[in-house]
Amino acid sequence: MRWLTHIAFATGQLAITQDGRTEVYSVSPLNNDFGSLAVRMEKSSDPDATYDILVDEQSVSCSCPGGTYRGACKHASAVLALAARSEL
Repeated sequence: MRWLTHIAFATGQLAITQDGRTEVYSVSPLNNDFGSLAVRMEKSSDPDATYDILVDEQSVSCSCPGGTYRGACKHASAVLALAARSEL
C-alpha cells in the first residue's frame, strides 16, 4: 500500500495491492462524534464501492463486505498501517 498522491491529512489517492492485484482508492477524512480516526475510501474503478473505516483505541471497523462479515479487510489494514507510520 502506498500513497499515489497525499494532499493533506487522510486525503489523496491510495494504491492497495493484494494478491498481485492493485486497486486505487480516493481517501478523505470523515467527521465523527467519537473522537477517533474515520476515513472514506472510494474505489477509483467503481464509484459505487465506497467504504467507511473507523479506528478507535480498541477496534477498527470497515463497511466493506469483508469488514462487515469477516471482521477484517484490506481497507482497515491499510488505514492501521498508515496510522502506525503517522501518514494519517
